[in-house]
Amino acid sequence: MIHLYTSPNSVELMHAFVSDLQNHKTDVFAENWVVVPNHACRNWVERQVAKRLGICSQLRFIQPGSLMWELTKLAKIDVSDKFRPQQMLWQLSGNKPIDLSLYKKTKTTATCLNNYVRERPEWIMQWEQKGAQHPHGVLWRELVADNDSTHLIDALNQLNVESIAEHLPASLQVFLPEQISPLLLRFLQRLSSKLVIYMYVVNPIPEDYWFKIATSVEMAQQRLRETETETQFDTPFYYTLDIGNPLLANLGRQKANLLDFLLEQDLIDLRDRPEYPQDTSESLLADVRQDIAEQRIQPQNFTSDESLQIHACHNRKREVEVIKDCILKQLAQDSSLQPYDVLVVAPDINDYAAAVAEVFTQKPAIHHHIDRLRLSDRENVRAFLSAIETYNGQMQQDDVYALLESASVRQHLGIEREDLSVIRRWLQEAHVLWGYDQNHRKKFQAEAIESNTWKQAKRRWLQGYMKGAYVADDDYLEVFGDHDGMEPLFTAVFNFIDTWYACYECMGESMALSAWYQWLNDVHNGLIGEMEPVLVQRLSDVFILKGDMDPVVSFAVMQQLVEEAIAEQNYRSVGEIGVRFQSWENACHAGCQVLAVLGMSDGAFPKQERKDVLDLTAYHPHPLSRNVNLRDKNLLLNALMEPLKQLIVSYQGFSPQDNSPLDPSSVVQQLIEYLKEKTDGEFTVTQHHMHGFNANYFADKETASFSSYHYNRLTGSIEPHISLNRIDAPETEIRTQIDLQALQKFIVDPQGFYIKEIVGIEAGVWTDVRDAYEMYQPQALDQWHINQLLLKNPQDTSILNKSEWIPQDVTGQITADKFRYERAGQLSLASELEQIDVQVLAETYTLNGPMSINENQELTTVLLTRLTTKEILRHWITHLAWQHQTGSKFSYLFALDRRLRFTFDAVAEPGLNAWVKLYQKAYSLPILFVPQCGFKLNKQLQICSLSEYRNILSRQTIYSGSGLAYLLSDCICHTEVEADIEKFLLPLVESATDL
Repeated sequence: MIHLYTSPNSVELMHAFVSDLQNHKTDVFAENWVVVPNHACRNWVERQVAKRLGICSQLRFIQPGSLMWELTKLAKIDVSDKFRPQQMLWQLSGNKPIDLSLYKKTKTTATCLNNYVRERPEWIMQWEQKGAQHPHGVLWRELVADNDSTHLIDALNQLNVESIAEHLPASLQVFLPEQISPLLLRFLQRLSSKLVIYMYVVNPIPEDYWFKIATSVEMAQQRLRETETETQFDTPFYYTLDIGNPLLANLGRQKANLLDFLLEQDLIDLRDRPEYPQDTSESLLADVRQDIAEQRIQPQNFTSDESLQIHACHNRKREVEVIKDCILKQLAQDSSLQPYDVLVVAPDINDYAAAVAEVFTQKPAIHHHIDRLRLSDRENVRAFLSAIETYNGQMQQDDVYALLESASVRQHLGIEREDLSVIRRWLQEAHVLWGYDQNHRKKFQAEAIESNTWKQAKRRWLQGYMKGAYVADDDYLEVFGDHDGMEPLFTAVFNFIDTWYACYECMGESMALSAWYQWLNDVHNGLIGEMEPVLVQRLSDVFILKGDMDPVVSFAVMQQLVEEAIAEQNYRSVGEIGVRFQSWENACHAGCQVLAVLGMSDGAFPKQERKDVLDLTAYHPHPLSRNVNLRDKNLLLNALMEPLKQLIVSYQGFSPQDNSPLDPSSVVQQLIEYLKEKTDGEFTVTQHHMHGFNANYFADKETASFSSYHYNRLTGSIEPHISLNRIDAPETEIRTQIDLQALQKFIVDPQGFYIKEIVGIEAGVWTDVRDAYEMYQPQALDQWHINQLLLKNPQDTSILNKSEWIPQDVTGQITADKFRYERAGQLSLASELEQIDVQVLAETYTLNGPMSINENQELTTVLLTRLTTKEILRHWITHLAWQHQTGSKFSYLFALDRRLRFTFDAVAEPGLNAWVKLYQKAYSLPILFVPQCGFKLNKQLQICSLSEYRNILSRQTIYSGSGLAYLLSDCICHTEVEADIEKFLLPLVESATDL
């Protein structure tokens, strides 16, 4: 007999489970089988049993899918491996080479057949006996053509419970998964003839038959369809009896299907609800549970409180920060609450793992535990996947350098992180584009020459190194050789490049799975080091097949198989006992007091599953068919029914690009509308916009949506954050000595200077990818390097030929001549300049920095580019310092398209002092004035009008969302902006004249 227990929450179910366990535990050495849906449920059962009985022993936990295989093993029924999903895939593909398109189609078919076995075993039996015209039926008959083959349905028919009775426990207790397969139920029903089975499942309303309720919207849709089509519908969705609670009707469809199906089975006995003290707490969340339990169509009015919160954030990291603030507040308010009592779930916790590790380790840190992370989250595995991806390309410079940046690769090669700058400089100055050598390039139908290949770069470095020790004025050796002591570094790089290409030569367009397995081992061992055992096991399970099967697959299929093998199963947990982070599907709400749900965004939850057009279950679904959408809704229903103290929901409510509003998940939107109706509009969603650097926003620590760490950082309460790509920490207060170049950067962009140098936030830098073609056209970065070479060596006409920034061919010579011709006048001026260092006293600080002066001791700046606003500002501040020290009135700025002369009389010292004061102020508050937008470059410099200034600023790509809104509203609309423009830019414009 199968006894079914239903209760509104898992706490009551645990009470019934322990009682049943005590009743059948007559022998202390007898083993009890407990079927649990996931790892988290097992941990909860173990803790609860140990807490209630004093010890948890002699319990054997089994996953639902493993139970069927365990029973066939006890009955000594040999189920053929070819019916396992992975083996079935290769059986269907035949003996022909498999490309990615064929692989995806075959895998979809194998998935469908496997689902038929678990969800529609009666179809399988009919296909075998009577035949079927459907393509899947034909394929199945081909699979079972061998009479010696046995699948799970055959095993069920052959299972003799009498023969294995002595190996079975006294009872079997099953925490019923919400999506149990019909095949597993048939196995349980077969066992129930000799074994007492107890099932436990959450039922929001155990006393009532609510399984065919509907929302008012669904009822209206039903009446409309019946009126328009006059068609009878045969699914439980349309045979509704009454309108019920809208939350239960929408979220409980899967649970209703499961309970209704179980109660229709003759062998299942519905047991009375166990007596257990009821939850008498009063809160908004508790009253929502009461609404569901009492089937209230209209919610009962209640006052909004913090027991149920919904937060709209602009990215995932902000979601984690908000959740952390909520947890800290709850821990402070409730002394009995421990971090382990808090559970944080997400549709996929791997999406939040990096943010969790960063946010929860910042002060005040909270102990936390991230459960069941993917193997692909390990750094060495990511490096392995990246290495495989490079074989899709042409050995381009950026791809190879990206591999060298990986910590696993560098550790294998013995390269330190600080060595990367040396390697990067060598690659840039050697101008490697793509290809190992001419033979490699020839495979891609390119011209078979070694120009700009790895082999040429290696040879040129060796030639420079063989020339001798480093000499400062030896440009050839400076570019292609290196300093003493760098031999091991470049030897490691060259060996890495040779190993990569050796693996490339061993790779075919299509190879057998076993050959790919060996190739993968060679790649990993050669580029990353010895493969760890867990990765070896995953790959061998996929690529080493039983029997004589060894299909030939393409590179794309091999790559897909590796990614699936790594991501298919969860790998490990990280952290220590504390706040639990889990993927929602594998989580267990039972036992937690605070539940936080991340990622409830539109499209992410509930997930929509698209079935293959040939999948028969899409048209004839079983009541217990696996449905991702219904599964996700059921998760939220279970969360609402648990006796939680607090439920916190967050979603991405604002676009990270422009801060425009985004919709939450449909189920969250329904919950929001329900709560607003329940609280008479009092309930609101807490919105965490992507605010700009507005000091007023962080004035009150209690209302800041950032974590306390960010609040302290942006208000100057702690030392600035040191980002990973910075070597020296920015100063917390201004020093007596000020670098003149740092002051120039500040003037060019005060806000950017504040964000990067003081707060320590590094913005991403977009770089152009090098084009892999022979006709050389220098990119922006190339042009800058070429200009710098010319500017440093204006007298050396052959400097470009030595640099290798320009290739040694006809097109390279044309490019070099073009650069020399266009910059001839500027180079002549630059060759006459003298470089000096100056020290200028401004206020109480000393400015230090290099300057260039001509033979008349006049400040002169020479640019090998066209004139820009930023360069004008840089020269202007240098002129102020020069005039303040020497009293000279004139300075000159020469560019390719403009020549300007600046003159100041009595404004140098006050102007310089004013900028130094702003520079000092930048260490306490952000400076929002953007001077490069304050005037425009025409034939003459002109001050922008306020409307022009607003339009130019609004087109700035570095500001977005609320940051731009604040800049436009709280900054431009004030008179101080006009005063700043008049004070700082007007003297510049008035003093600059064309020569």
